[in-house]
Amino acid sequence: MGDNVEHAVRSSTVFILEKHRPSRERGDSAFDQGNYFAAREAYISACYALLDDENISIPLEAEKSGGGRQWQPYISPDPLLKTFLMMCYNQLARCAIAINHSEEALTWLEEARVVWMTTRFSLSTPLFEWIRHNIALPQLTKELVTAHALASDVFELLGNTSMAVDRRYNIGVESIITPEATRIRDTGKLFRITSLRHPDPSLTASARVTSPELQVMGTWRKVHVRKKGPMKPRLGFAGFIWNGKLYIGGGLGETKGPFYRDFCCLDLAHPTTWRALPAFPQSENRTGVWLCWSFAVHEATARAYLFTGTVEVDYFDLVAEKWRTVQTHGLREASRYRGIKVFEDNAPLCGFKDSTQQVVGDFLYVFGGTHHLTKMGSNLFLQLNLKTMVWRRLSGEMTAGEKADYTCPGPRKTPSSWVDGKGERFYLIGGEMDRSGGQDMNERHAADCGYAYEDLWSFDLKEEKWRNERLVGNVPCPRSEAACVYNPKLDKAIVFGGYNPAFGTQFENNFFPFAYFADTFMFCPNESRKWSVPPPSEPASNSKIFSNPKTAMSTAQSRPSTTGIFSTPVTPTSILAPSSAHPESTAKLSKVTNGKWKHVLTRGFPTYRAQSLLLVDPATGKTYLFGGYVNTDWVPSGRPGSSRTFCDLWELRVDVRRIDGQGEEEEGWLEAMGEEERERVLESRTARVGPWQRCFACGSAGRWKKCGDMFVQRSRFLLRRGVSERWMETA
Repeated sequence: MGDNVEHAVRSSTVFILEKHRPSRERGDSAFDQGNYFAAREAYISACYALLDDENISIPLEAEKSGGGRQWQPYISPDPLLKTFLMMCYNQLARCAIAINHSEEALTWLEEARVVWMTTRFSLSTPLFEWIRHNIALPQLTKELVTAHALASDVFELLGNTSMAVDRRYNIGVESIITPEATRIRDTGKLFRITSLRHPDPSLTASARVTSPELQVMGTWRKVHVRKKGPMKPRLGFAGFIWNGKLYIGGGLGETKGPFYRDFCCLDLAHPTTWRALPAFPQSENRTGVWLCWSFAVHEATARAYLFTGTVEVDYFDLVAEKWRTVQTHGLREASRYRGIKVFEDNAPLCGFKDSTQQVVGDFLYVFGGTHHLTKMGSNLFLQLNLKTMVWRRLSGEMTAGEKADYTCPGPRKTPSSWVDGKGERFYLIGGEMDRSGGQDMNERHAADCGYAYEDLWSFDLKEEKWRNERLVGNVPCPRSEAACVYNPKLDKAIVFGGYNPAFGTQFENNFFPFAYFADTFMFCPNESRKWSVPPPSEPASNSKIFSNPKTAMSTAQSRPSTTGIFSTPVTPTSILAPSSAHPESTAKLSKVTNGKWKHVLTRGFPTYRAQSLLLVDPATGKTYLFGGYVNTDWVPSGRPGSSRTFCDLWELRVDVRRIDGQGEEEEGWLEAMGEEERERVLESRTARVGPWQRCFACGSAGRWKKCGDMFVQRSRFLLRRGVSERWMETA
């Protein structure tokens, strides 16, 4: 009977492959002729034939509260069908690249990656994300590497260098890669892009928007605080904004200390000096050091809660400016702790840190983090009723089990989160499974290198179910310890910086297996995909970009990076569809998404860092960045091999429409400016570029200047002689 079933499956596969063949061959022929819209229609028809389901629309969307094991139409087919489906998606991406439609290209390339990703869902034993699962089918491997290489090229053209490196560096099939796949991966290009920082100072001076669907201009402005007062540079601190004041407490001064338990505030309207507030009164014996904790502000009671893993939750009374403590109940039961008696009543999560927290209404939500039983991370998701002070478990466990749980996010530390404007969904992105940190405790899943998650989840606060969201648009690369905040005035979530423990970087003769970031991204919850629309007539014979589908990928990969956002924008070639196109296939394409990512292009930016804090002043809608750290081997410093901490304050301005107090939209702050004023505001010549100042004379940043630093030397000479001249910019 088993042989009969296997024969039936093979027969079905052969039938489906034969059914899709005419459409695919028609697409190849149209692609050879440069008729890319006709090719697209044919490839879409081929995809539907391979899926053999009239009730679905591609790209597949995240199912409502569907957990992580989704996209059943991709799980069911055998590997051969998946291979041809990925081949069609890659060809669709090539068509989009040919007509310079980056958003559509990234959509199809992500779809190909999702097809490959679902192969793990067909296994009887659920696997964690950091466990590589590959099918030893050379053609399937080739299509995956092709999708990643093409995506790397598109991200590089858009200026998203971190994703460009990630797609070409972390392909996920290193153990079974073939010589052909190695050629497609292009190790020469991989070496070139791994020498970049993210963003790279040499590229940002002329950054401009070339794809409005995936990019937006912004600027970072350093806020000058006249006197630092009690404030010291730090990492691993906690903070929030309330009533126009920035509150910062705790953290670590440098790698070896000191550990702080102070608490300070700064008036953002008049940032003259930091003011000391009562220090955190609890002893380290009770709470441990104040490192990587989180504040959660309850507006209704004007309390800033500080959960440290014990049943006694501390909070700061924002009106009285005093620390107080409240007794909670049910934490042991909610965390499912079954340890020894000493922890039973008071501290089931002793040593708790590295979590992400949000307050929604009268509830505090706490996800992930580390504690005395794990240094790698957990996926425990707790809720505290701030009226009854009773804890409740929503999902997850205190430690990682033997098998993965596809119904909720995987175990992690230092993820980022936000809540949407309606207070309906809790979003979770990124974080790290610190497998190297687990080696000291001989934890299950411990290894030499950590794993940075590449996922986005949302939790329905009403139905209390998780949904694995699709990564749509110009997405941030996998990262941990990133700064993240939701801005209600913009109705956008913003992510800045962070760290990846498995991200190759080559600086001259030094190779680092990790990376720090200073790039900025924005999640737009109400924006959907935009598909290219074919013009009404045939193209000219010389409008062809790729002449052969077999060489389309290598042609796209060989295009220089100077055709992206860092030079004169590329004018999209008008590739027109013949009258024999199949619009009925395009009509079935899915347009609805649960949000889209955009890259915020800034010509200047704060230094590369992790464990910084993004905060929004609810009254003004201004977005601020404070503090953090970076490894001094990564950024030039006189003290290599240590960490440099910050206590600087920055304001981010993004050129998008704001929502006023009545819910009406206000125009973006750069929209009404002329070109000259816009350039001045964007500070293309004088902007601070990470740890460097851009040279006013030549516009370069870093240790070497195109002008040889002659402008600075001459100005110093004139100042010494008391000579005043007016320097005119000639560039």
